[in-house]
Amino acid sequence: MLPSSSDPNSEPDRPVAALLGAFGIIGIMVSISVAATLTGTPAGAESRTPAIYDPALNAKLATFEVGKPPALPPLTIDQPGGAITVVNCTGYLAVAQRSERGRALAGQEAARPYADCAVLRLLRSARRPAVHLGPSDGLGRAMLSRLDPTSLNGLAPTGAGKIHRLSDVPAGRVAVDGKRVALIDGDKEWSIEVVASADLLGSDLEDLVVRIKRDGAEHYAVLMTDRTGALQARRPEDLLPSEMANQTGPQSPM
Repeated sequence: MLPSSSDPNSEPDRPVAALLGAFGIIGIMVSISVAATLTGTPAGAESRTPAIYDPALNAKLATFEVGKPPALPPLTIDQPGGAITVVNCTGYLAVAQRSERGRALAGQEAARPYADCAVLRLLRSARRPAVHLGPSDGLGRAMLSRLDPTSLNGLAPTGAGKIHRLSDVPAGRVAVDGKRVALIDGDKEWSIEVVASADLLGSDLEDLVVRIKRDGAEHYAVLMTDRTGALQARRPEDLLPSEMANQTGPQSPM
């Protein structure tokens, strides 16, 4: 005889229980699939994407596609073999990677429309880090205590010299606000602000994409943790795949 459902000592019919469990799992999977379809985001995708803190950068990243760069104002770059004109991020980054003159354009007024090309390209293929430096609202403090200003080269604050910790750089006043640090002397201000958090090279460690304001100009840099725990600055262009140097994209010989 089959166990009676009214008998407290009876066991449920195993095939029936297994079938009910299978239907339950299917129902959960369908619910997740429907939710992903309605939101336009695959389940779990949000947790894998970098954290973008700057709304303007986030808007550009949303429409940035590798291989389909938007057209930008033409930019002519002098090269040893003759000047070329680039019209999108692909062409600009190829020249910036393989040419000293191209690298020298970074931060110049003529190249301003191309200023975030390298950052967008890096973030498009990046993921969210597994190991963080700390809470996002404490990144300013992390930079102040761990950033080595000598790695910033020409973007370092005035007076940094050979000082290896940002907090030791002399300044009239230091302001730390969440993800931003400002060194202020009278009417002069140098600042560095985190605009994105990402794992750019697959190390699982948090890399910080920062915007530096110095002498009225804005520049991007990437802060990466070295073996001592200090934050070292890198040019975004130097972190791009080397094969990009051969992908010149649309350009015109001059």
